[in-house]
Amino acid sequence: MRYIAVASVLAVAACGGGSHSVAPDLIPPEVELKQVGVRSVGLTGGTLDARITIRNPNGTTIRGTGLLLALEVQGFHFGETEWTRGFELAPDSTVTFTVPVGFEWKTVGMAARGVLGYGDVRYEISGRTYILLTGETWRFPYSRQGNVPIVRLP
Repeated sequence: MRYIAVASVLAVAACGGGSHSVAPDLIPPEVELKQVGVRSVGLTGGTLDARITIRNPNGTTIRGTGLLLALEVQGFHFGETEWTRGFELAPDSTVTFTVPVGFEWKTVGMAARGVLGYGDVRYEISGRTYILLTGETWRFPYSRQGNVPIVRLP
């Protein structure tokens, strides 16, 4: 009798009894970097503004609660940031916003100083978007690379 009880508990656990074992029926949002702005640069580091777009490829409205963003420019890892502002996307629509990414020279390296000039640079972003669906927050990973302009912000 004890074996039946243990087997029942294991069967419920294997079916996902309350866990996030099955992703919702959504196509993950598409995250893209449009521009990197140099907001400030000082003796110890600075702040870059990553202009991000998120596209909803689904046929239903989605509500985001934020995203995690890791930014590399010309092969230098500039940092990660957790952006926690909510957004809502209608079907097949896009939202654009700016995410600040702080960095320190001691972690980036002085060689990265030359990267912050003007013109197009190679980038890579990765992280995850947080989407609220049926009362639960789901994490959708993303990764993208390409070329993007670096501009100096006023």
